[in-house]
This record gives sequence, C-alpha cells and structure tokens, in this order.
Amino acid sequence: MNFKILLFILILSSVSVHADLTDDLEAYYKFDGNLSDSVGSADLTGVGIAYNDTYGILNGGYKYTYRSSNQAYGLASDNPFSNGDSEFTISLWYKPTTTALIVPFSMRASTYSMIIYNANTEVYFTLSTSGGLGSLVTTSSPITINAWNNVIFTYKNGNGLKCYVDGSLVLTDTTRTGTLVIGATENLRFGKNGASSSSQAFGGYIDDSGFWSRELNSSEVSEIYNSGTGLQYPFSTSTGWSGNYIGMTDLSYYNGISEIDNIIGVV
Repeated sequence: MNFKILLFILILSSVSVHADLTDDLEAYYKFDGNLSDSVGSADLTGVGIAYNDTYGILNGGYKYTYRSSNQAYGLASDNPFSNGDSEFTISLWYKPTTTALIVPFSMRASTYSMIIYNANTEVYFTLSTSGGLGSLVTTSSPITINAWNNVIFTYKNGNGLKCYVDGSLVLTDTTRTGTLVIGATENLRFGKNGASSSSQAFGGYIDDSGFWSRELNSSEVSEIYNSGTGLQYPFSTSTGWSGNYIGMTDLSYYNGISEIDNIIGVV
C-alpha cells in the first residue's frame, strides 16, 4: 500500500511589541471615532468634529474646518505633563489643507506653555520653561500641504529641543534649558490655540497623537513614522499565520517493513 502524505509546517509569525515606545507613555489618542485616551484618563471632550473612517492615516480621523466659528476641539481634564518636568515628547499626525497660520495642537491658558503652529509649510513650536519663553521655527520647509505629516517634538533639559518631521531631524535648539512651566488650568486642545478666537483654528485632518514624559530617541521616532504608514498604540506588529510547503513523501510498506522514498520539495 502506498500512502501519499503532504507535509506542511504552519509557523505563527512572531508578534513584535515595541516595548520601549510604551515606556513613560502618558497619553495616546487614536481618534478612531472617539476622543478617549487609550493609556490614561485624559479623555477629551468636544462636539461637531467631523469623523470618518477615511479621514485618518491610521484607521479613522477627524476633519477640522478652517477658521470655523464653531470649531470643535478636545479639552482634557488631566494633562499628560506636569509643572517641573525635565523632558517630554509630543507626536502628532496631521494633514493641513491651507498654508495659512493654523494651530493643530496647544496646551495653554493665559500663558503660552506649549503650542504647535503651522504657517505656509513651516512648523513653529512655543515652549515655556524655567529657562525662558521662545518660539522655534524649523530651518527648512518640511510640511506638505494636503498630505499626512508626522511631527514630533522632543525635549530634555541639557539636550535641548528637537523637531522631527516624517522621521527626519530638521532642527535642534540647544539654547532651550530648564523644566516645563505648566499652569494648573492649562489643558490640551487639538485644532485651536487655547481659548482664543477662531482666527487660528486648524484646517485639515488630525489623527493619532501621543505624549511621553521622556525624550524619545531617533530610532523610536523612526518606528512611529514607520516609513510613512505610522505605528499605532500599543505599537505591535504581526504578519499572522503562514504555511510553508515542505514536500510530498511516498511511504511504501512491503512485508511489514516501511521504507521512505521519493522525498521531494524538502526545504
């Protein structure tokens, strides 16, 4: 009797979890149909923001109307950063649809603690520290209008302030020193400059945003950018199941003795 047996090996591909990116992650917003903080309790509130599954780069996202008088924005009740912090990282995916001065993110009250400005194709960042208050502008024009951009700012007292756009370091400001100065009433807002008028209200799309209480390194920044496709919390990747064909074996039995012949396709 001959028995034809097809041999396969099913290999479960390894699930790679980028554990370093979860270290000191204080808040993360996926913006996949809600304004929830995926890590902590800093949930946002807001009404009227247009959501669609096609609006984001990582699943869904939110659309903001430029200079809308009814511009909806998120207001967190619990900031991811604290007064006196000596380092941080902010990552934001956004797609501007205008070259006018717009604000995709701010954390401010009466003072300018932390604001990301976008004007023409340049990025400005205002940061208030114990060493002073100042504005940062990138040295080039890295932002692409009507396209997704990943902007990451990192800061550490002693290392200065760094700006990455789409995984590339575009500016380092080593003159910035000290610790963060953040008031108790200053809250996160997306798409608006604090509680100011709608003159700087964001126009475009906003998706995933993360906040770390440490300075991410360049390799971690590259992981988040992920060659332009992005990497979403909990920062894991998997390719699922795969089947590898090993071969076909002819098992022949003769007088109770088994012999294996005609082994093909062995890998």
